[in-house]
Order: sequence, then structure tokens, then C-alpha cells
Amino acid sequence: MNCISILIPARNVDVSSLVKVLHEQAERAAICYEIIVADDASDNDEVKAKNQSIQHLPHVRLMEFSHRQGRSAVRNKLWQAARYEWFLFIDGDMQIKNPDFLITYLNYISPQYAAICGDYELAELSPQLAQATLRYRYEQQIKHQRTRSWRQQHPYRAFRVCNLLIQRAAMAAHPFDEAIQRYGYEDLLLAKELQTASLTILHIDNPVLFAHFDSNEQFLRKTEIGLETLFSLRSSLAGLSTLLRTVRMLQRFHLVFLLRALSVRMLPYLRRNLLSAQPSLLFFKVYKFSYFLQIK
Repeated sequence: MNCISILIPARNVDVSSLVKVLHEQAERAAICYEIIVADDASDNDEVKAKNQSIQHLPHVRLMEFSHRQGRSAVRNKLWQAARYEWFLFIDGDMQIKNPDFLITYLNYISPQYAAICGDYELAELSPQLAQATLRYRYEQQIKHQRTRSWRQQHPYRAFRVCNLLIQRAAMAAHPFDEAIQRYGYEDLLLAKELQTASLTILHIDNPVLFAHFDSNEQFLRKTEIGLETLFSLRSSLAGLSTLLRTVRMLQRFHLVFLLRALSVRMLPYLRRNLLSAQPSLLFFKVYKFSYFLQIK
């Protein structure tokens, strides 16, 4: 029987419901498993108390850090503490929709796959809230483009760690890069390493539910931090990032200097729209490009 270690990184997010659902599924199916939650120095006492309540469940452990580890480091600490040969990473703010979520993954486990990606779905919002929430609209656009067929044709570009089953051997050989201290692109960098090592990634339909959406201001700030991270990794991720490919093409035509000068004037106007109740996805795309050109 294949055994899995379910690994959940969390910071200031209540994971008690997520853990209970996973625990109930595992117990009902009588599978070999453990669940480990890593609280990355949460400063919300109410959330910490709720997460501490999971410790009475069999096969469940809670790791609490007093100082921030960072997104990559906390994931490394999770798998290093795990005992089994397959690691199932699930982000703490996700929900489980499929009543056979764990069994579905177990049915796909094979030595030929280094990793199996289950993807995610979006929770439904009211039409008014959906229109006003930039993160929701952006993720919705991505989901329309990234069907399972597309994901399997582009297995490394579609790689995400929010819902990922990966072999211990692959993870040990290619741990998360702890040099990435801030938000963004640790999953794409791992995908690049798996690609370089010619390790196979399988994409399946076994989604988690993405139900927590940042405010427009929060999402815009996360996007900016992510772009700064991308800039620092630009030599490593050139083949997997559409934005980097676009910038490289513009550099060949010597257009970057001109566009940089234009973009610095556009940014305040674009930002105003993106923080409004009717943010434009086109403006968001232009904003990301413009912001990236300003990074030095």
C-alpha cells in the first residue's frame, strides 16, 4: 500500500476544517497516511487556537514556528519532517470538494511519475462581487485557458504547489529554493528543476477549491512582490514565463527603454482602475508588464 504524508503550510489561516475533512476521508478509506500542518509564525491568536485544536486527531501533527520561515523554507521543513514516500502539499487556504480526493490521488500513484498535479477550482461568488474582485477575475481567466489537455501539453508551465503530490526522491533531489524569501514563483522554479532533470509530471482533474480571495489592494501588492521575485529569477525562468519571453523579444528590437519611459507615467492610472469596483483584466496585464519594466 502506498502511504502519503499530507503537508499543509499555513500562516494566519484557520486550517482546522481542511484537516478534519482530510482526516475523515483518510480514516474512511483506511489508507496509510499522516497529516502535518506547519504554522509559519502566525500572529493571529484566534487562528492559532483553532489550529491547535487539530492536535487531538490521530495521525495529525502541528509544527509551530515562532519566527517566519518563508514559503519555501516552511515547505522544506514539512517534507523533512514527513515519514512516507509520497508528499501531498495542499495550501492552507484551500478546501476539499471531491469526497474521494485522497483515493483519486492514490489511484494515480506510479513510479513513472515524479509529481502529480490536481489543479484547483474557484468557489462561486455573486455576480457583483465577482465583477469587483480582481483576484477572482484573474483566476477565472486562467482557468478558462488552462484545461487539463493544455496542462498536460505544458506540464512544467502549468505546475502548481497548491495541490501537488510528489515523490520523496524528487523532492529530496530538488528542494524548494530557500533563497526565495518573498511571495511568488517558488513553484515555477521547482518545475524548472524537474524539467531539467527530465522528471515526468502528470496533470489530473482532482481539484481543491479556491475560496479565499484577497482584496484588490492585497492582490496588487502580492503581484508586485511576485514580479520582483520574478526579476531576481529571470535567468532561471526565462523559458517558463510569458512575461519574460515578451521582455526578451522587446529587448531584441530595442524597445524596452521607450516602453519603460511610457510605463512609468501609466502606472498611477492603471493602479487607480485596478483598485476600483470594476478592475480591467487588460489593465492588469499592462500593469504587470509596466511594473516589471521599472524594477532594477
